[in-house]
Amino acid sequence: MLIVMIMMMIVMMMMKMRRRKKRKQTKKEKQKGQERKKEEEEENDDEEEEKRQQRRFQKQQNALNKIKRTQGFHHEELTRQSMLSLLASITPFSDNNQSPRNMYQCQMLKQSMGLSSYNTTYRSDNKAYQLLNSQSPLVMNDNYEKYKLDDFVGGFNAIVAVISYTGYDMEDAMIICKESMERGFNHGCVYVTMIVDLSVYSSESEIYVKLEKSTDEKDVEKCKHIGTDGLPLVGTCMSRDMILYSLFNTLTKKYVLVNYKKEEPCIVESIKVIEFNPHDLSQPSLISFKLRYRRPPVIGDKFASRAGQKGTLAQLWAQQDMPFTDRSGIVPDLIINPHAFPSRMTIGKSSCYTILSFF
Repeated sequence: MLIVMIMMMIVMMMMKMRRRKKRKQTKKEKQKGQERKKEEEEENDDEEEEKRQQRRFQKQQNALNKIKRTQGFHHEELTRQSMLSLLASITPFSDNNQSPRNMYQCQMLKQSMGLSSYNTTYRSDNKAYQLLNSQSPLVMNDNYEKYKLDDFVGGFNAIVAVISYTGYDMEDAMIICKESMERGFNHGCVYVTMIVDLSVYSSESEIYVKLEKSTDEKDVEKCKHIGTDGLPLVGTCMSRDMILYSLFNTLTKKYVLVNYKKEEPCIVESIKVIEFNPHDLSQPSLISFKLRYRRPPVIGDKFASRAGQKGTLAQLWAQQDMPFTDRSGIVPDLIINPHAFPSRMTIGKSSCYTILSFF
């Protein structure tokens, strides 16, 4: 009897296991069927949307053809956005902004710092600006991708808190996290080219100076950063009254040291020889110094969003004094007052945020 009971129990257990497997299989099949239905519905929706767009386009073409037959005209826009300029066409959701804000945005984008070209290391512009930590925008339209402007980014992404916090953020004033700024937030630089003409030290027949490092004992400490060719080493940080280059006067047999005279410190980015001395081809007569000046954010700097919402840096606030989210503890990089939005009506910016909330 015991053996029979045990056998019955084993059979019952086997039956239960089979039922459970069947239930799981049916559930999986139902889930797969539901996923297939959803995919089919999405495909159908996409097809219907494409058909609707094709119908709209066909109606527009029919209307245009009718106008051509009845009235006739000589020119027409290629696309809807071709009536806009390049800067206006890459503004996301510009139809949600008031018209003056779109014009402001075009002006702000022209003035913005970014990456102007790929060959900045080889160029010798009189003055050029560059944003060091530029980033791709999170929201972009078709024209932005069409013109490949993502290769020459002109802005940065920031964690923005729209709240009233202290009295330093009234109206268009903004507060930036000091630690974010110290980590390189929105840092830029200015490249300045300085031309040195040695032909001013010349007579009718020859140039009587040549580039050479000073060997005088009194100049040894001053010329630590000067190479044997009399020019500073690339990467040297120059400050006021430091030796910029060293010359040797062949007439007086003395060394001439030329100082860096500007107040703002700089870094020697590159040195190029433009012309050589026609009487001595081993010596240059015209030299180009490319200097780099740092431009971190300072109080009074202007910032702007792509919807024409301008703001001015009013205060650098320590991270421990900044607000943070209760769930993740994220500290914003930038704080702007909500009272700056109603009168400006920059709804295009909130539209970008709405799009990002879907992802």
